[in-house]
Amino acid sequence: DLFAVTALYDVAPERAQLLGLPQATIYGDLEGLLDSPEVDCVAISAPVHTHVQLARQCLLQGKDVLLEKPAISQPTLSHHMRVLVDARLVECRKEGKWMYYSLRRGAMEELSGIIEAYLACL
Repeated sequence: DLFAVTALYDVAPERAQLLGLPQATIYGDLEGLLDSPEVDCVAISAPVHTHVQLARQCLLQGKDVLLEKPAISQPTLSHHMRVLVDARLVECRKEGKWMYYSLRRGAMEELSGIIEAYLACL
């Protein structure tokens, strides 16, 4: 098996039970899921406006994150990904016609430090 669903998080745990995955531990809070040593990767299936906050929490806990592609045009996405690469938050590699992006190790910690320093000046 390439992966196993070991845990689910939903603000309404009874909704997660409807998925019929008896082997999965169901969490009603994200922190519980992120504290689980059984969880290596988190697939976020939530409203788009929550993606940044949820992904940040997962990444800061050392979890890999899977997100759906935002509903924007390819040129717009490419532009924004280039901005992230130029800011050294994201790394990219090209394979054939496709570009693959990944978060640069340590980037979230560095960014959090910058934001915290900025907020401390306010």
